[in-house]
Amino acid sequence: MEPVAAAAMATEANGPSPKTGEGRNSMQSFVNSHVMSILEPLAEHIKEIDTNGKRSTKEIASVAERLDKSDGRLDGLDAAYRRLEEQLRPVKEDGKVEDQILALSQRLAAVEGECKIARDAHS
Repeated sequence: MEPVAAAAMATEANGPSPKTGEGRNSMQSFVNSHVMSILEPLAEHIKEIDTNGKRSTKEIASVAERLDKSDGRLDGLDAAYRRLEEQLRPVKEDGKVEDQILALSQRLAAVEGECKIARDAHS
């Protein structure tokens, strides 16, 4: 039986209190228990939200750290790509040995592939 119904039945069975203020403690207890039954689930939900917020903050920090590392790696790959292009330019212009051109072209293609992978991972 619900507490409200039980309190109503007790009042009907016993009639109104003959003394003013009698039942005050029981009414206060009744109100407190109902307020607590409303607030406890809300407090649990707020704790859960707080826990999720803290976990998300840690995850965001971890992702930001990995992103910074990726930026550094990408910068290094871009620099390697530019160096290879510079090394390949005179070989192409001078018409040097095809083996050198092929080797540098392969290195350039490898670095381009790594740059693309790093950029895709970064995006």
